Amino acid sequence: SLPQLRCISAWALGRYASWTVTADDPSLVACSIEALVGRLLDRNRKVQVATCSALGVYVEAAGDLMTLYLEPVYRALMEALQLYRARSILCLFDTLGVMADNVGPAIGEGSL
Repeated sequence: SLPQLRCISAWALGRYASWTVTADDPSLVACSIEALVGRLLDRNRKVQVATCSALGVYVEAAGDLMTLYLEPVYRALMEALQLYRARSILCLFDTLGVMADNVGPAIGEGSL
């Protein structure tokens, strides 16, 4: 119910993305991606921006590791395209661009 808390949570996930990616526990990455995907569809504009920014940072840190999570992330991003307005949609486009740059050819494979 507190948008500021959700923004700070998204920031923390982005801030420690490189640590979670290099940790020996793959469940950290899965939990972090799941949390960010869950917040992508938040109704608060500031939470939307914070989550898109954090997801972009996470994608940059994870690189090819993101291929495991592409389908749920893209599904949420496509839903967010219908929900976001103005500044949030610019951050969403930036996140999509970061994904295209960092994930590699896996973006064009399968049902994506």
